[in-house]
Amino acid sequence: MRLFPLILIGGIAAEIWIFIKAGEAFGAFAVILAVVAAMFAGAAVIRREGIRTLNGLRDALNGGSLQDVNAADAALVYVAGLLLILPGFLSDLAGIALLIPPVRRLLVGRLRARVAVGETRFWTEARHRQAPPVIEGEAVEVATPAAADQNSPWKA
Repeated sequence: MRLFPLILIGGIAAEIWIFIKAGEAFGAFAVILAVVAAMFAGAAVIRREGIRTLNGLRDALNGGSLQDVNAADAALVYVAGLLLILPGFLSDLAGIALLIPPVRRLLVGRLRARVAVGETRFWTEARHRQAPPVIEGEAVEVATPAAADQNSPWKA
């Protein structure tokens, strides 16, 4: 985690350097046009994936099975859209790579190997948890307020 700020600063510096070199090679207008086009493409990817995910969830809930919904795949497509929206050619390249299904499958496989899912444990613990104890008591309704103690420091 200590390397993350250095990686972030290095990535930003690389993006700026690539912008400068692309501007020298193709002109500023072409570079700006490419960045804006990538932003619109990223927004379209996020919109399409959102609709596809919601339709898949609706169909899965109507069918009674969430096994067909691949949340990791949908999340990576969202990340791809966000990377396309970010200005920069390296982020666009990473976003386009995430749109390729074999790359997503490879990443999902690596993430599953590193991430421990504890969902089953939590559900079973919640199912077997005992109800909180019931404390029985008696309520008494007081019709008239008691006379205030004149020596009390809490008097109004």
